Amino acid sequence: MKNILFPILILLMLISVMPSYAVNNDGNVGIKVGLNLNSFDFKQNYIPIRQDGFDNKGFHIGTFYTVEGWTFRFQTGMMFIQRGCETYIMTETYNQTLNYLQVPFEVSLKLINFNRPGGLRLNVEPHIGFCLGATQESGTESIPLKIGSNASSDNISPFDLGVSLGISIDLGSVEPYIAYDLGVCDIDPDKESKVKNRSINLGMAFHF
Repeated sequence: MKNILFPILILLMLISVMPSYAVNNDGNVGIKVGLNLNSFDFKQNYIPIRQDGFDNKGFHIGTFYTVEGWTFRFQTGMMFIQRGCETYIMTETYNQTLNYLQVPFEVSLKLINFNRPGGLRLNVEPHIGFCLGATQESGTESIPLKIGSNASSDNISPFDLGVSLGISIDLGSVEPYIAYDLGVCDIDPDKESKVKNRSINLGMAFHF
């Protein structure tokens, strides 16, 4: 729980100073908040194992800084995001939740122009994530998962790499978006299996 509260506290502190920063600087700053539906791409001994849809639910919240052009836009910042997977084995349900502090590097292309700077946008976002904590829940039992690179003692790798592809509608001060996150990094230290994050993200960006 402490691992979750700390990044949220930092993000709230940054959000509190953003309006004054935006007034005194030429850059566009803001916050993003939304929900995500998560799953894993899981292979045991390189054999795919089916996951039952995007059943794990989480949220994301973050800050961003934008360099805006007429057609292209670059955006970076910091995001707290929950990932994970819900797995069904026999009659048991196992819900794994992974908490990441994520740094995005988004490039956005304006596809349809509504008004300047608004429009329909195609967004491509490589990102790196740092795992802050992870848990597995089954029934009323919740156990922490160990983070590290040792295959014999750890459950989750400390780092994640991924790329997000999505669209958004830039309405000026607000920007609704939807994106699909594709993890490209194996987050399981066990070399006998490969686990990669997957998620569908829905949210709203607020520009100051």
